[in-house]
Amino acid sequence: MTTTEAPGYTPIAILFGLIGLALHLTLGFLVIVSGLVAPLWAVGMMGAAWLAAFVYGAINWRGSIKKALLIPIASWAVYVGVLTFGDAVLGWTA
Repeated sequence: MTTTEAPGYTPIAILFGLIGLALHLTLGFLVIVSGLVAPLWAVGMMGAAWLAAFVYGAINWRGSIKKALLIPIASWAVYVGVLTFGDAVLGWTA
């Protein structure tokens, strides 16, 4: 009798998945406090994008190490890009 293990359930995949989710949760905190710099409508849009990415990452966190780490890194890049654009073009200041 042989047992087959589902893909993505290795200890390394679970560890990296949890690291990815932890990185994403720290970004959620920053999105919430970015109301000090960005207007409320921008914080709401970033919060909705963060929530969608978090739900997608939470559903797929054990499936792929690359996805587990790429989702929060891409979310961080979008967050920094939005705030940088808002500061440079739209005049958002603290």
